[in-house]
Amino acid sequence: MISKRLYTAFFVLALIGIPNVVLAVGSYMNAFDALYPGATGLVGNCGVCHTNVPTRNPYGAAFGARPHSGAAASGALAAIEPLDSDGDTFTNLTEISGKTNPGVAASIPAKILFVDNFRNGTANGAPGWQQAGVWSGTGQMLASSELRVDRAFAKPPAGNGALTFSTGVIQSKFNLNTSAVPNPNAWIVFGFVSATQYRFVRVTTNQVSIGQVGVIGADAAGTKVTRSVNVPLDTVHTIKVVISPTRRVSVFINGATPAAAAFTFTANATGKIGYQAVRSRTQFDDFLSSR
Repeated sequence: MISKRLYTAFFVLALIGIPNVVLAVGSYMNAFDALYPGATGLVGNCGVCHTNVPTRNPYGAAFGARPHSGAAASGALAAIEPLDSDGDTFTNLTEISGKTNPGVAASIPAKILFVDNFRNGTANGAPGWQQAGVWSGTGQMLASSELRVDRAFAKPPAGNGALTFSTGVIQSKFNLNTSAVPNPNAWIVFGFVSATQYRFVRVTTNQVSIGQVGVIGADAAGTKVTRSVNVPLDTVHTIKVVISPTRRVSVFINGATPAAAAFTFTANATGKIGYQAVRSRTQFDDFLSSR
């Protein structure tokens, strides 16, 4: 028979161990929350990494397989972003961006098509992108050159072709850098078939424009609408382009409403989506496309 004293010893050891587990899980959760503050439903949720604490799900196992103590936790989380830990065909980063659990195969984003935060500083030939021109990875952002027209097109997670769609949402951050080149600019391109046929949203320090290169259906080439905006240099801004089934294109800058500019085209345009900068030192970050 086990003595009462031994039972007491087991109970004390359990009490000593439980706080340590809770503290460890809490510190990792804090690292996750700091890295992904917009991941509603996942922030503060131990179920991101665990089935039941301390048992880890596949995402938690991938995290635990890397050095993750203390300050290393953020690096471990960033390192497993490109993985598909739960095997549901969506990368961990795509799931977190879509506010679904990267460790549960049944939890999948319903609308996210492609996402990249450029945290790994990738540049020319980066997985997930088809690029033309001169791009570099600087400060965990994708940066264009001042030398030419630079374009980068998002690719689907699987497959070789660039991502195409006719309706949906494209979101990104951008930074118009001070340089010797006049008129710094940032473009979101969509419906891109070739360099002579595509639609665009162009942002400068004082204007946002919606337009088209080449003829698409009954829509002629040209800038369709231009509106005044205030986009200071050397500041990170956000842009959201909504392309509706009615072919209406609405542009939102820094989350402000109503739309900074809007225009309704006659014909649908299906093609590649991505970035463009015309002889401008422009940085892009946190690209996300969805339907």
